[in-house]
Amino acid sequence: MNVKHPNRIYIIGTSGSGKTYFAKKLSQKLGIPFYDSDDVGFIEKFSKSRPVQDRKKLIDKISKKKKWIIDARVTSWAREPMKKADLIIWLRTSPFIRTLRILKRYLARKMNGRSEEHTSELQSHSFISYAVFCLKKKTITNK
Repeated sequence: MNVKHPNRIYIIGTSGSGKTYFAKKLSQKLGIPFYDSDDVGFIEKFSKSRPVQDRKKLIDKISKKKKWIIDARVTSWAREPMKKADLIIWLRTSPFIRTLRILKRYLARKMNGRSEEHTSELQSHSFISYAVFCLKKKTITNK
């Protein structure tokens, strides 16, 4: 691996950090195939989960390729690509920005009739409390 031209890039971050957007742009710029970990984690995107053993097999198959960009949250089934990565990029985004992005994504999908996607992020009481806290904190900070 040439440090200036990594062939295997692993991008990690929390939901709403911009992993997929950044990975797609980087893939286009470098001409390296992009693999979305959501496609590995789900049989039907965001509605039917793939069994963990199947996820591991699929991600291990991808990680054996010579070139890839993978975006993922840190998960136990995605450790192999982390070990094989030439470059790991950790996206750190403010909680306020992440919250806005998740809400925006949810509303856009709901308006397009795809509200079942990512509802688990929004249905949990802890997320809703967290989102309200972030929005209040940002409002107070900006005064």
